[in-house]
Amino acid sequence: MFRGLKYLMAVKLALLKSGEEVVSDIKEARDKESDTPIYYIFKNPVRVELIPAPKDPELLTEGEEPSSDRKELFFSPWIPLSADTEMVVDVDWVVTVVEPHEQVLKSYTEKIGV
Repeated sequence: MFRGLKYLMAVKLALLKSGEEVVSDIKEARDKESDTPIYYIFKNPVRVELIPAPKDPELLTEGEEPSSDRKELFFSPWIPLSADTEMVVDVDWVVTVVEPHEQVLKSYTEKIGV
């Protein structure tokens, strides 16, 4: 039945059923006979979020409130208490896998050291 990993997907952004967005080097395991996905392997996964960018209070004019229009990327360990760098993820937990924006990819590779 299971014949091994069919192909490498590379660094992608995965949306999970939990609502988490995870950036990782993702491999997809497919059955060679039926070509159906069996599971994913996330290598060096990190959770990515867009958070309001802090505004330097010294740059505000008198009476101006900090703006939350600007956003910045925030990376955190996906499963922070795990010592593993590769994690198996059931295909049922993955809503979709997409190409990350260039800035997300650049920040991820700098953080992971790829």
